Amino acid sequence: MSKKGFSTLMNSAKNTFNLLKEWQDSKNTEKDYYLQAHNTIRQSRDETEQLKRKNKEERGTAIAKAGASGINVSSFNDALLYNDLKTAREVYDKEQNARQQAAGLRRQAANERRNRKSKAFSYTVGLLSDFGSFGN
Repeated sequence: MSKKGFSTLMNSAKNTFNLLKEWQDSKNTEKDYYLQAHNTIRQSRDETEQLKRKNKEERGTAIAKAGASGINVSSFNDALLYNDLKTAREVYDKEQNARQQAAGLRRQAANERRNRKSKAFSYTVGLLSDFGSFGN
């Protein structure tokens, strides 16, 4: 084996190991993006459930106080409805923000996968080129 051939072989082996390491790192990064997206949605769901629960508790407390004071509860309906609408809006906004963040993280994961495949393809073409000139 010539010195040039040996050098080509060693460079190819080195590049292969580097590509494999980058490939694994990229797969881990992609997995992390998907995990972050999942956690964003889960956290949003937990926060919205807390908001709903808190609204129900406040509503129940207000109705109980009104009933205990002898005031007609129907006169509080507008105030209670306002709080319900305000909570519904907060829940919607939180869910929308979480969905947007999760979509961005999923796009980053897809880009990571696409870049990984592109690097592998470029490496393969370079490797074939190197080995094509190996015999010369």
